[in-house]
Amino acid sequence: KKKIEDYSLILSQHVLISKFFKFLEENTHPKVSFSKMDLDLANSKVSLSGLTENYTTLNQQIQIFEKLPEVKKINLSKISISKDEKTKKEMVDFSLELFLDLKIFRY
Repeated sequence: KKKIEDYSLILSQHVLISKFFKFLEENTHPKVSFSKMDLDLANSKVSLSGLTENYTTLNQQIQIFEKLPEVKKINLSKISISKDEKTKKEMVDFSLELFLDLKIFRY
């Protein structure tokens, strides 16, 4: 019984980063692409950098995140216009921080 309790404790504290990737894949707008991610588990924070076609799509992405119970807070920390090297098309370059409920990473 003691071993089972110990194992249960270990599993309850185990972090699965792959669960976050699935979460991100399921909740990313089709016209948004993320190019950089920084995960800070100590502060329950994920910093994401990405590109999208326009401000409307960025706003839609933020609204998607805001509706999720796993997302506690969102900070849009950078927004600018840049040109896509391949298409020469103007894109919205942005960075945002998601403060998450840690249960998203639990086993």
